[in-house]
Amino acid sequence: MNFDSLTTVHVLINYFDIDMVITGMTKLAVKTHVEVDLLAAGYPCVCLSSLNVSPKSFEDAEFATGSGYFAVMGYIKRNKPPLVALENVRGMLQKRKQDNGARPIDIQNKRMHKLGYESSYTLANTCEYGLPQSRNRVWMLYVRKDQLKTNQATLESDMKSFYLCF
Repeated sequence: MNFDSLTTVHVLINYFDIDMVITGMTKLAVKTHVEVDLLAAGYPCVCLSSLNVSPKSFEDAEFATGSGYFAVMGYIKRNKPPLVALENVRGMLQKRKQDNGARPIDIQNKRMHKLGYESSYTLANTCEYGLPQSRNRVWMLYVRKDQLKTNQATLESDMKSFYLCF
């Protein structure tokens, strides 16, 4: 049994009201139409990691980060879930020469805005939430614009409250 199988079993046993758990976003994004209320996903951080001595562009589909990113974006474009929660390393917030001085978070937010989503993000350290390790992660929340019944100032406040649920 691999890690994905163990994770799936854990979720299904402990959260039996969840209708489906999907691993392997690249396979899902290419072959399946699945309607969900919330897409919670992450994609590989190899190109964004501070430990990578030869990082590639965030959007380079030839490498793990770019191919995972485009798989998630492809799923979102086709299926338009009302809510999208994404997670990645703090490298999302850093300007990178591999991306012509842009920050990956800005590249992603621009794409999500074109797809009809409002965005918010926060940087959180896992040890502040009871996990026995210190890892800074960027949590990004996207809400499809037709789902909004509020103004931008209220949206920012509501999104920050949403992060406390994780």
